[in-house]
Amino acid sequence: MGSLYTQHFASSRGSPLGGRRFELSYHGELAGISNTRPLFAALVKGLVSSISDAGGRDVNIVNATLIAKERGIAIDERHARDDSQAHHASAVTLRSIPASPSDGKEAEQEKVIEGYVSGNSIFISKLDKFTANFHPEGTLLVLHNYDEPGKIGNVGMVVGRHGINIRFMQVAGLGREAREKIEAASSSSSASEAKVGEVVDGPVEEGQGQESGSGLEESQRITTEALMILGVDGEVTSEVLEELRKAEGILDVSLVRL
Repeated sequence: MGSLYTQHFASSRGSPLGGRRFELSYHGELAGISNTRPLFAALVKGLVSSISDAGGRDVNIVNATLIAKERGIAIDERHARDDSQAHHASAVTLRSIPASPSDGKEAEQEKVIEGYVSGNSIFISKLDKFTANFHPEGTLLVLHNYDEPGKIGNVGMVVGRHGINIRFMQVAGLGREAREKIEAASSSSSASEAKVGEVVDGPVEEGQGQESGSGLEESQRITTEALMILGVDGEVTSEVLEELRKAEGILDVSLVRL
């Protein structure tokens, strides 16, 4: 989860690890474990592995706290023993927020990864505001896109032209909380638009009101956002990533190697 965070959020968007506060929450059976130092060290190792020359090999249970401090990574651990939201026997939530948000919109800048264990297998159940269920291994392409017809086919054509084989694919839709926020914002915009219609008297000049209308259209389109998660075999070059980013309806692309 630490490596996924760094490669998906920090590397692709230029967000440094320092200056953010991390919260590592244990749910279910994990919440009852008193010694979580191995899990703490594993998180630190994952966070620094893709940005360290040593690849995180220098991180261990003894020095994990020191390395995190040296790199400006603040991590709080939380044991959710009375967690009614726990849906799995053992689950972990990694939450990241700016240590000192400058615009007061801390919640909007929050990044979340949730995962759980089933048998001997690990699954990611949430990535940012999207509900998912995939096994984090190998080479992954994570595309943030508008969930519209033709997107899967277009992406398949791009990677196919470059000789890249798709091992698995999953579309992760917006989680309930994200959908509710967008619906509330859309309702507020609709009410505001109606109010403007009541107040304005007389003919509307050319271009007047277009900004509000485009805002409504954008809000409606946001409700169709999704993540397309591809497990792939083959060399994913910068050329492939650039071609995917230029594809219509693709908002962002990150390459993750686990």
